[in-house]
Amino acid sequence: MSTPELENALTRLYITAIGKALVKKGVLSIEDITSEMSGIRQEFEGRPDSRLQEIATSVGDLINAVQSWK
Repeated sequence: MSTPELENALTRLYITAIGKALVKKGVLSIEDITSEMSGIRQEFEGRPDSRLQEIATSVGDLINAVQSWK
């Protein structure tokens, strides 16, 4: 695994751990998180820069992961 891939995986792990903890403590709901992430994804979708498209796809993957917590 290359360094950027490792950093991406670690970032996703941190986001997931923090999100799950906030949901478990009742600070946020799954709907709060997915709604916010959907807004972020929309900001990046349709942009000509391929890296921004990758970000939109990654955010979509994170939304699916968060929804699986139910």
